[in-house]
Amino acid sequence: MRSLLLSTLLILVSCAPYTPRIDYDRNATFKGLTRYAWVPDEGAHQVYKSLDQTRIQRAFSEGLAARGMTEVPVDQAQVWVDIDYAIDRRYETRSNFYGYYGWYPYWWGMQPSYYVQERDESRLTLLLIDPATRAVIWAGQTVLRYYDEKAPAERDASLREQVASILAQFPSP
Repeated sequence: MRSLLLSTLLILVSCAPYTPRIDYDRNATFKGLTRYAWVPDEGAHQVYKSLDQTRIQRAFSEGLAARGMTEVPVDQAQVWVDIDYAIDRRYETRSNFYGYYGWYPYWWGMQPSYYVQERDESRLTLLLIDPATRAVIWAGQTVLRYYDEKAPAERDASLREQVASILAQFPSP
């Protein structure tokens, strides 16, 4: 079952329309990390989770379990795990210029047309935090164009693909 999950993750990652961004502390040791806990709630987090946040946390829990990591209580964890999921609106200005037109010797040009394009992007980040120092030691992130009208099954599949692409870059425990 474990090898089937890993091979499925690798297939999904190879089809992903994005490349995860990875950053880490070069002095951190990732060998022997087998116990994790979700970052403790100290009042800084929301009192509820959205449906997408629940999907993401479930996908990361399954992915970390497939990598040999076990979820434990906060005081027994070697590393804390946190996710950050945000949807940002981007504005891009574009222009079109179709060139000159007319006939010789009376050439004239068209004014370029400018337009602003709005789009939403989802940014999914996985953070590994050292409980002793409370410093981030590893971060993986994907940025993807966000489509609000996706069906729940499509949203789940898309989020699982993003999680798989991040975990594919995860250091081996």
